Amino acid sequence: MTKPGYRIDPADPEAFRRAFHELADACLDRVAQARELPWIAKPEDMAETVALGSDEPGLGEAEIFEKCGTR
Repeated sequence: MTKPGYRIDPADPEAFRRAFHELADACLDRVAQARELPWIAKPEDMAETVALGSDEPGLGEAEIFEKCGTR
């Protein structure tokens, strides 16, 4: 049995597809503007804050897309 927060199949595949396309568009818009943005050095603790393999359950796609600023 899969633990809550660890599933990779979305409950609503079409909503996930739309949200993923919004996220991809936002990412590509950001890449297109990258040379115009000021340089910001990565945080010292970045490796710990984005580490993979944690035992903590992940966020759902809606929360992830919201954090990325696409909603």
